This record gives sequence, structure tokens and C-alpha cells, in this order.
Amino acid sequence: GSFTVAEAIAELVANCFDARVDDSPVEVHVQIKETEIWIIDKGKGMTKDDFPQRMRLAFKDPERTNSGKKIKGMYGLGLKTACASLGRLWGVYTKAAGEGETHHFELDLEEWSSRSGQKGSGWEHETVSKTSFSESPIDGQESGTAVYVRNLRGKDFFIGPVMEKLSKSYKPHLESEDKIWVNGNLLIPDEIEIREDSKVILDEKVGPENYHITGWLGVGSTSNDSSFGVNIYREGQLVEAWNKDW
Repeated sequence: GSFTVAEAIAELVANCFDARVDDSPVEVHVQIKETEIWIIDKGKGMTKDDFPQRMRLAFKDPERTNSGKKIKGMYGLGLKTACASLGRLWGVYTKAAGEGETHHFELDLEEWSSRSGQKGSGWEHETVSKTSFSESPIDGQESGTAVYVRNLRGKDFFIGPVMEKLSKSYKPHLESEDKIWVNGNLLIPDEIEIREDSKVILDEKVGPENYHITGWLGVGSTSNDSSFGVNIYREGQLVEAWNKDW
């Protein structure tokens, strides 16, 4: 996927927002350690039946595509590519409300690559369901998902760039009641300083697809860097920063 560390973690956090329980606030904990990275939420989790399907590469979730729910991920690629860009071993613990069991999946990419040349069931990988796992951080929760990555591809992981990326990427979420912690630090939304008398509100439908564009434009209060242009968000996630095409 060629993600930076910050981009990969931001991609994993996107799944946490898609797992929102009804309209309740989302809480995400990111833990960056020397040997592993964790992303933990208290979302709706995955059921025993759904979990194996969602671990498939490029699984197009019919619930997501047909429900009309506004979501960030559609094709089941973000989690896998983000994890693979961070490290060579990754896994998921998940638990759905009312099931009472936690489900686990782990993939060692080096072991996986050793299966080259095998056919059929040689490429299958099992999920495991139990009432408790010794290292699962979600066993005590009603529901949720925890993703971990080990055998990290890099040695030095700095939390500063990750915090900056997340505060920019999920500014609309952080301005609501959603919360993200990075190594115990509660993030605040990225601030953009503008002249308030220049602010113009956007609420338009454009193009043949009738896309609904909302937001605002304004004149920045400073002019000493490249922080100008249009920040483009989709479903509350920054997809392009400081677009200058116009």
C-alpha cells in the first residue's frame, strides 16, 4: 500500500468510525510501542459468521453497500493493506454485542508467503472463537474490535506525526463528540486560522451525479507557508489536503 506510518494508522482508525454503535460517540485508542501497534475501539464488532468473510481480501460487504449507511470503507482493502505496510504479522480481536465470545484472526505474512505454489485449501486461514483470550483488550467490553501489528517494518515510530495526521484527518469527528487517544494523549481537532469576516458557507449540489458539497471557504490569517487551498473531506475523513487545482 506504500502508506506512511501515520497514513496506515489513519486508515485503520477509519474502520473504527464505520463500526459506530447507533449514534453513540466513537472512542478509539491508538497504542504505539517499540514492538507493536494497537488500534482499539468499542464499536459494534463483528459476529462469528461475518468475521471470516470480512477478513477476506477485497470482500465487498453487502450490508455496507446496500444499507445506505454513510461509511468510509467499501471494498475490504484498507485494513489489510494498512497492516501489511506497518508490519509482517497482524491480527484482529473482535466481539459483537450479545454473542459472549471473542473472535480472533492472525496472519503471519512470512508464513503465508511460504504457501506459494499450493492450491485450494492451502490458502485458507482459520478464525478462532473463545470466551476469552489472555491478551485481548476487548474481552471485558460488550463489543468492539482491536487490531494489532507486530514484526514492524520500521524501528522508529514517532507519535507526533501520527497525532498530527489523525487530528487533521478526522477534524470533523473530533469537533463532535468522537474521541481519539494516542498513547494516552487525547487529540484535539486541527485548527485552521482564517479571517472570520471572510467565511462563506457552502451547501450545493453539483455535477451530473448531484454530489452534495458542504463546508466553507475563507481567507487565511497567515501567508507564510503552503497551507492554502481546499481541504476535501468524504464522510468526515480528509481525503486530500490543500488542493490547489482551482
